[in-house]
Amino acid sequence: MGIFSKIFNSNNNEFAGISFGDDFNLFEREDSAHKKFLGRYVEKDIQALFNKCGLAQFFKDKKILKYILKLKVDDTMIHHLDVYNDEEKEANKIIDLRISESRFSPSESLRKGLLANMTYDMIVIEWLATRNPEKKKFSKEKPQLPGQKNPTLGSLKYLMALMYHVAKESTKDGFLDVPDHIHLALMYMKEFKFLDPQKEGFVHAVRRDLKNFSLYQISMADITNCIRTRKDGNVAKYSPGEQIFPVSRRMVKYFNSSAYKSKVKEYEKIKLFIDEKELEKNTMEILENKKIAEL
Repeated sequence: MGIFSKIFNSNNNEFAGISFGDDFNLFEREDSAHKKFLGRYVEKDIQALFNKCGLAQFFKDKKILKYILKLKVDDTMIHHLDVYNDEEKEANKIIDLRISESRFSPSESLRKGLLANMTYDMIVIEWLATRNPEKKKFSKEKPQLPGQKNPTLGSLKYLMALMYHVAKESTKDGFLDVPDHIHLALMYMKEFKFLDPQKEGFVHAVRRDLKNFSLYQISMADITNCIRTRKDGNVAKYSPGEQIFPVSRRMVKYFNSSAYKSKVKEYEKIKLFIDEKELEKNTMEILENKKIAEL
């Protein structure tokens, strides 16, 4: 970070060359940077990004006229961006975003295949949840998804735009997430791509072959092992992995490469279907012992 660039000064013999005063200010600046969101943003900066990405207008359209933005960095260096509707209390939290910075090294198999042997500077999505303040219950049109606790705000595309601006301004290679449910991978795949082309090919096949099913049905089918291959009827299971929102040229270049795209096309040739009878039976059984939010 360059904090030692001015620390030695021969004019001050009393403290072995360490010049105090200016250097104290220097350390204060460094400490202050650690307290900022990703080391650079304060609340007014994020407010400006809300305007830039359309999130501020989205709030107006949703009649969220008084929202409170809070930023913090916890002891594990995870950066929190929280938005509250009207009053700062947990029940009023409408956006809960937690991210961290990390240097990411792809798996050995990918390094030997498509990727160069290098590390990438990533912003990692540790947690992202939104809550619609107007809706307390789920509906038939938008049922509760596995792992979901509250009806969502519908702000994903604006948050994606926010993340793009943050990553671009922070000179990162991109955003990285590891979706634990298949419905999250499907929701993110418009902007995010799996680093592993085999995983990307699988979600392409799911989107193509299971397009007549809802996200709820697809997610429950995956959890209950009811997504099958047409070739032999074997279970086709979603396997979580690194899904990336590319920002830097080298990251975009990887996903646009003919080698990556050809691999995706190879793996998406798999034909899938959902065993609907098994899905209904298995869903009833699993929900006897667990709530959907626990899945």
